[in-house]
Amino acid sequence: MKVHAHSSKANAQRTPTPSRDAAGGVATREPPGYGIDFIDSVASRSPGLERRALRLDAPSAAAPAVVQRVVGEIPLPASILSLPSFQGAYQRSGVDDGMGDVAVVWASEELEALLAIAKWPKEWHEHMDGLKDKVKATAKDVEAKKAQPQALTAVILELAHFSAKANAYMFTIDSEGQTPLADNDGAIGKYGYHMTKLHNLPGIQVTGLDPQMGASDRGSTAMSTEHQQKGSAQTSAGMVAFGATPGTFRPYINQAEDRRQMIEGVPLELKPVMLRFEIEAAIGSKNVLYGLDYMDKNALNTKESVPPGMLEVLTGDGWVALSSWTKDASIQPLREVDDDARSGDEWDGVTVVMGWDDLQKATAGAFTELAGLKERSDQVDWLLAHRDQVVATDKAQKLEYTFRGATMQTSGNLTNWEFALSVKAGGKMPEWLGKFQQAYAKRYSGPAAKHVDAYKK
Repeated sequence: MKVHAHSSKANAQRTPTPSRDAAGGVATREPPGYGIDFIDSVASRSPGLERRALRLDAPSAAAPAVVQRVVGEIPLPASILSLPSFQGAYQRSGVDDGMGDVAVVWASEELEALLAIAKWPKEWHEHMDGLKDKVKATAKDVEAKKAQPQALTAVILELAHFSAKANAYMFTIDSEGQTPLADNDGAIGKYGYHMTKLHNLPGIQVTGLDPQMGASDRGSTAMSTEHQQKGSAQTSAGMVAFGATPGTFRPYINQAEDRRQMIEGVPLELKPVMLRFEIEAAIGSKNVLYGLDYMDKNALNTKESVPPGMLEVLTGDGWVALSSWTKDASIQPLREVDDDARSGDEWDGVTVVMGWDDLQKATAGAFTELAGLKERSDQVDWLLAHRDQVVATDKAQKLEYTFRGATMQTSGNLTNWEFALSVKAGGKMPEWLGKFQQAYAKRYSGPAAKHVDAYKK
């Protein structure tokens, strides 16, 4: 086993360039194999023999995460072997490289990817540097037969555990609606990240990320408030949106969770989830489009499809090959504020959605105190304190208003927010509330029920 002095330049020299169709600019090289097919193909690889070709057809079955397979010199868990990122490192390795060499390259790339896109605190940065040195030193000891191959396995698993922790931290919105880390300005690293919703994962397992789904009712356009939808649709049509830094996802994660909290039962199927793919291998860096997104100027777009075999999903156990993901797998929460406490709750009365002016008129100014708050954290605290509470009564019409949630997103402009309330009537429901009830059914509960039902089937 050779110890590589890993660098991005060296890695670029080892990376095969995908052949591209001159007319369409689309990669013709197939994505890496994955799952059991990949594991079986590399398990028989021996030093000095020509590398066995990878099977590139659909996976026969998902690789069990708990199964240990001895590959080359070191035992590696199938959960790591099945990762498209690991298989990318395998494809970029030399023909005579053993799996230990591949593991060292993959580990270095994982750490470099983290360092490239965010400004980490000193203790995190030092931990990453220490892990990188530890991987290389252990690999050197194994090569010199000063340590058993299992020693490198232990370090690789330690790094994978740290990577899972770091990615969860990086993409979890805090109690003030912010990402905990500042972005590295202009950073475009190894990975492109794509936020979607849990109910979309089964379809993405089959089709990958399809630009034709841009501006559909499955993406961020459908989560936008009414005034945002036109602009959002214009920049989303025919595009796959993604980001290269954690801060890109602040508005989208808040948008998804705010909307989910406004729907009766707060369905788990509407939770935001994070995917990633290797930019160069999946779409080619020349196909990255800049500055087009309506919601965030740092978001990136592409007109290329991202194959399903290139995707990984962030779970409670770290990054997992999307091909191996099942519905009983844990999903890493992307916002820390009370994401799931209300799941399954039934709301009394009929639910309506209103903009700011209609809300204030209907509730006789019950939210005036909120309008006086200038800090985002104070606004969030006020809304959380009043959620599921009766905020107004109208004795003349015998109405009772219970606040359920608001599309706060990241804007401090209350006039652009939407608010969900449950209304109980002591008699017949007033006709003037009908349009607000219809708006909720058409734009919130109806689409949600359709996607939740499809996911469950």
